[in-house]
Amino acid sequence: MACRAHGTGILAEDSRKCHCAGFFLTNQNRFLMTDKETGDWTPRGKTVIAHTPMGRLGDPKDLLGGVLWLLSPASDFVTAW
Repeated sequence: MACRAHGTGILAEDSRKCHCAGFFLTNQNRFLMTDKETGDWTPRGKTVIAHTPMGRLGDPKDLLGGVLWLLSPASDFVTAW
């Protein structure tokens, strides 16, 4: 659903995957995603971005709202099953 709604301003997410929806650039995957010499996206990096609903890689700050919600009483009736 999130992929279909991409670009419409509608955010859709399955609560079971709320923190697994996209890629984050890390030291572990940087060599796959960016060219070491130029810093430009590799073909693989471009493919990942093209198939990511938000059209960009995640930023650690993107996790804060969801994590705080999951840790709060507001999510007491939410399960992952």
